[in-house]
Amino acid sequence: MKSFHCALVAVLLALHPLSLSAQPKLLVEGGTKRDFGTIFRGDIIKKEIRVRNAGSDTLILYRVIPSCGCTGAVASGDRIPAGKSGTVDITFNSQNFTGTVHKSITIETNAPDSPRTVVEFTAEILDEVSVTPSQCFFKDAEVGKTATAEISVKNAGSADLRLTGYRTELKGFTLAIPDSLLKPGATVRLTASFTPSKPQPVLYDALFITTTNPRRAELYVPIYGNVGAAKAQ
Repeated sequence: MKSFHCALVAVLLALHPLSLSAQPKLLVEGGTKRDFGTIFRGDIIKKEIRVRNAGSDTLILYRVIPSCGCTGAVASGDRIPAGKSGTVDITFNSQNFTGTVHKSITIETNAPDSPRTVVEFTAEILDEVSVTPSQCFFKDAEVGKTATAEISVKNAGSADLRLTGYRTELKGFTLAIPDSLLKPGATVRLTASFTPSKPQPVLYDALFITTTNPRRAELYVPIYGNVGAAKAQ
């Protein structure tokens, strides 16, 4: 009986290191930092990242988590056998960004040495049509009196641009839209007028300017400010 127990212990000790060595290992081919280069605002970028199981056991992908709502990530499958590869498809919507952006996705797996692997990417976003300032601000507007605000629209693209109209739900608001074409590199100044009909301690609305640029077919301009009661004469 004693010899049987010794043999059983020897077998268990022999199997123990083997079980430890059978582990999955996540390897992101090409590295965990990516540069998506220069893109135009409004473009939706799609990239494929290859991931490989460099371990000796099945790699399980529990979740792929984007850093924000502008980024999407979908894995080709939730299990990758040892020595095999899979993909993670990344999409990035640049509509609300300009300049340099930094985003990431997090891959959660059963790999003991890297249960959470972060893949980062950067991009430089060029805005072909820009609005300055980025909002219409009517400070201390008064009921029954017309307040004005100015915004400038610049055509930073390579083709002629036309402003085709605007829309807003703010009553008493008008915007003068020129008929002329805006040449590449040119800027036009627009005057917004607002004649409020009631007091509003906090004014918040939205202006949308439509254009002929396919990437920037509609420019979003928030409207802020406040409206006081009519002053006695």
